Amino acid sequence: MPALKGVGLLKGLGVTFKTMSRRAATRQYPHVKPDLPARSRGVIALIDENCTVCMLCSRECPDWCIYIDSHKETVAPKEGGRARTRNVLDRFAIDYALCMYCGICVEVCPFDALHWSPEFEYAEYDHESLTHEMDTLRQWAYTVPAPDPLEEGAVEPKEIESARKAREALAAKAAAAAEAQGRTTAPAAPAPAAAAAPAASASAAAPAAARAAPAEAPAAAAPATAPAEDVQVEPGIDQATYDRLVAAGEPERTARAKAKAAYMRKAKAEARAAAGGQAAAAAEAPAPVEASAAPETAQAPASVETPAAAPAAGQAPEGSGEPQGAAPDGGGEHLEVEIDQATFDRLIAAGESERTARAKAKAAYARKLRAQQRGES
Repeated sequence: MPALKGVGLLKGLGVTFKTMSRRAATRQYPHVKPDLPARSRGVIALIDENCTVCMLCSRECPDWCIYIDSHKETVAPKEGGRARTRNVLDRFAIDYALCMYCGICVEVCPFDALHWSPEFEYAEYDHESLTHEMDTLRQWAYTVPAPDPLEEGAVEPKEIESARKAREALAAKAAAAAEAQGRTTAPAAPAPAAAAAPAASASAAAPAAARAAPAEAPAAAAPATAPAEDVQVEPGIDQATYDRLVAAGEPERTARAKAKAAYMRKAKAEARAAAGGQAAAAAEAPAPVEASAAPETAQAPASVETPAAAPAAGQAPEGSGEPQGAAPDGGGEHLEVEIDQATFDRLIAAGESERTARAKAKAAYARKLRAQQRGES
């Protein structure tokens, strides 16, 4: 039976009339952005603060599309330790013309430096421009969603547990320091009574007070540099920087890394300022002490630098239990024989470690002894 004329036209108009009252299924991209799932595999983002240049991602990549360059730097050794080297990241690039989005690099990274970002707008006009460098990968890290919260009854991860315990310990330590500071500042009034002691005892106690002042200054300054009790993230983090970055839209991981760096910078600056203040105070305070104690200290080099003459001078009975060469006015506060005490006190006040100050003080004592021997000859 032949088909009637115009049936196809009527069917097409029927479809048109049926969809005219419905909402459009298309979206006006790029003016209207698509609603993608939170864990969409858009691009691979980099948090360069976490990268240790272990090269695991580059070795495991099946397409060899990750390019990493680095250099080695020597880290200053701690006291009594050795100098060590570490790798510093110079370049981290991903060629998205080769990447097949398998996610192996994200899975094998042991320090959570690589993450999936829902960003997908990175089209270019040539293949060379699809190799994105570290700055672009770092910008994509700002859109990485936060990890999902733990389910009810789940075991807390070790990292979160250790951070929580450290935060609680820091809060308890800060509370104890504040309580101790309150106890030490209350009885500070009787200081003038101690200043009214006889002149002889004051002149004898002045060198001891000058030596004890640098050791007590860091203890008094420690509560001032300690973080507040209500630390909300973890120890070693500048809370103000963290809050500002989070309020500005930074992800929590990035804000934490930058806040750690800000905390370290502030701590180092405060330590340098405290050391400079102690050095200035030590440079000004001992001047009148040395002037008043000049008659006593004038005899000290003779007893220290000429141990053989001490018994003949009759000075051994004062400290018969002490080794020869010990200064008579220091008592038990001098560290050991053959150390220039003035040099040791000056170095400690300047912030030197005790081991370094002792070694330099020994060298200063040896130089003085040789100079005296040359003068006598």
